[in-house]
Amino acid sequence: SRRRHTRFRNVTGVQTCALPICLNGPGGTAGAGDNPYSSVFLLTNTDKGYRYTVTGQLDKTFDFSKSTTLNLNGAYTFGESKDVANGQRNSPQSNWEYNQQVVPNAPVLTYSNFDVRHRILATSTFRHDWSGRNTTTVSLVYTGQSGSPFTYVYNSDLNNDGSSNNDLIFVPKDASQINLTTNNWAALDAFISADPYLNSHRGQYAERNGPRTPWNHRLDLRIAQDLPLAGATKSQALQVTLDVFNFSNLISNSWGKYYYVPNLNNQDVFSGLSLVGSRTNGTAPNFSFVAPPAGSKPYAIDDFASRWQMQLGLRYLF
Repeated sequence: SRRRHTRFRNVTGVQTCALPICLNGPGGTAGAGDNPYSSVFLLTNTDKGYRYTVTGQLDKTFDFSKSTTLNLNGAYTFGESKDVANGQRNSPQSNWEYNQQVVPNAPVLTYSNFDVRHRILATSTFRHDWSGRNTTTVSLVYTGQSGSPFTYVYNSDLNNDGSSNNDLIFVPKDASQINLTTNNWAALDAFISADPYLNSHRGQYAERNGPRTPWNHRLDLRIAQDLPLAGATKSQALQVTLDVFNFSNLISNSWGKYYYVPNLNNQDVFSGLSLVGSRTNGTAPNFSFVAPPAGSKPYAIDDFASRWQMQLGLRYLF
């Protein structure tokens, strides 16, 4: 479905940067110091942006006997959502400040924070009726989903817009496309090569919400046993349930992991690239690069959500 989106634009002086050349002011004509005003924002509507989801489902029940059945269900969903601004923040300034773009006042259409992409849901339910209300039910639920989108940004305010949280990085193809004062191109090259998204976008700007965390996989288990009550009517019974959430993690410590980006600033991941010194119109900026610790990832594992949990329940049925 198409929605009417809001575009946030800072109408005070902002420096824009199109690597390898930096230009001052909106359109490259004036610096921020030329305007006595600050935090003046113009909100306009845009017809850019859309979202849709498509789901397919298969369901089959096998009747092995009058008392034994097996139900299998599988569904796949593909969803895509794009916008020019995520609109998550509580003020025009923060919505503009945390909207990662190459040119802040000319946001391009990219993936939304709410982009679903792929989701798989599969269920299996086995039911056996021993006699009367003496019934055993065993269910398994598998959920697999694409990881969350995130964004690579500079560790500094490259375009002088007052925010160090929204400047998309340029991914150099080779050492000739970046001026490194730290003289550690080999480290930066290794950092880029180790990331499939960055490595496939050499010579380009990283996109807002272009990279994603790994897939999340989870298997849940539920066992329910209905026990008839002696002397009671056939409709009365006690049901004992055992739920194992994230059963996959109980099977193996390496399964059932949930990934997220540990940053509150609109899913930013700082690249280790920082501006060095000041910028001069018509010249390429200088950068320093600090490599992340060996073996580190741009995302983290949610410790609580990645643990298996068990719940025992008792219900009275009538």
